[in-house]
Amino acid sequence: MIGFFIGLALLCCFCWLGFRITGALLGMALWVFVKLPLSILFGMMGIVLCMTIILFPVGRGCFRIAGHLLT
Repeated sequence: MIGFFIGLALLCCFCWLGFRITGALLGMALWVFVKLPLSILFGMMGIVLCMTIILFPVGRGCFRIAGHLLT
């Protein structure tokens, strides 16, 4: 009976560890494959838009969005 409880405790620990590692890997993949390219794109758009006087506020907004994506 004690062996059964020890086995369940070990299974619980391994499942918890697996879920934590899987969550960390999914979070990293989301950051690398979605957030980083979008922030680079918004940063480049901000540079282009800040070169024009009329669209300067829009360019600043693009920089702000790019910064928020990376945090």
